[in-house]
Amino acid sequence: MSGSARIPEKGNPIPQAHTPLRSIPSWWYAPLAMFALGVRLPAFRAPAELSYDDGVYQAAAISMRTGALPFRQVFSAQGPLFYPAVWFADLLGFRTDHAPRIAAVAAGIAITICAAWLAGRKSAAAFWVVGILVATSGTILRTTSALTSDGIAFAWALMALCLAVSMSSST
Repeated sequence: MSGSARIPEKGNPIPQAHTPLRSIPSWWYAPLAMFALGVRLPAFRAPAELSYDDGVYQAAAISMRTGALPFRQVFSAQGPLFYPAVWFADLLGFRTDHAPRIAAVAAGIAITICAAWLAGRKSAAAFWVVGILVATSGTILRTTSALTSDGIAFAWALMALCLAVSMSSST
C-alpha cells in the first residue's frame, strides 16, 4: 500500500511537522504603523463629516463632552465598548472637532499591525505584503478613516484573535 495514509495505532498520534515561527524585528512595526496612519490622515483631517455614521458619532462625542452618559442619554445600538472608545479618543484629541476620529484611525493601525503580526509568523515577506494590503484595503480604509463602529469592532476582534494565537503557541 505505497502512497496511502498511515493509520496511527491507538494512543499513538501521527507526529505533526512543526515549523518554527518567524521572529519579526520589533522596529518593523513602527514604519508599518506610520504607513497605516499616513493613508488615513487626509480623511482624519477632512473638514466635513465623511458619512452619516461619522456625523452621528461625532455628535454623540460632543454630547458626552457635556456630561451625557452613553446608553443612557446618548443612544447607541453598538456594543458596550464603542462609546467609551469614542469618548477616550475625544479626550486624547483634546476635544477638538475631529478628535473622535482618533478611535477610527487607531483601529486602522491596530488592524494593520495585528494582520501583519499574524502573517509575519510565517515569513518576513508575508509581514510586509499583508501589512501594506490591509492598510490600503478599501473596506478597511473606509471603516477606519471615518468614525464607524465597524472598524473599531474589527480591531477588537482581531486583537482578541492575536491574543488567542499568542497564548496557544506559547503552551
